[in-house]
Amino acid sequence: MYKRILKLTANYIIWFFVTVSIGMIGVWLNIGAPVKEDTGSFFSKLNDLVVHFVVFYIGFIRGVLGFLIFLLFDIKYLRHHNTNSKRTLFRILTILLITIGVAIIHDILEYKLDWI
Repeated sequence: MYKRILKLTANYIIWFFVTVSIGMIGVWLNIGAPVKEDTGSFFSKLNDLVVHFVVFYIGFIRGVLGFLIFLLFDIKYLRHHNTNSKRTLFRILTILLITIGVAIIHDILEYKLDWI
């Protein structure tokens, strides 16, 4: 019983890190890499710091939201309707679709409706 719970928890921790990583990569692609300047001034370093903070902060929030939706979807649907050979593929596709959906909703709320 404890081995099953430990294995399930470890499995969901791995999926959590996958969704957070995908969320951060998505934010990094939206923002773009910070502009590198040769001056080495305070403001260029501050720009790098702000970009990395935004990627971490917003990407983490997107990843956590994506993971929570994935967790509910996995518990209710994926566990009961897929065989073991296709489960990982369906989970990866589900995570990608959920992350894209969360990113689209975030962009609509932020840029189109100006709610965030």
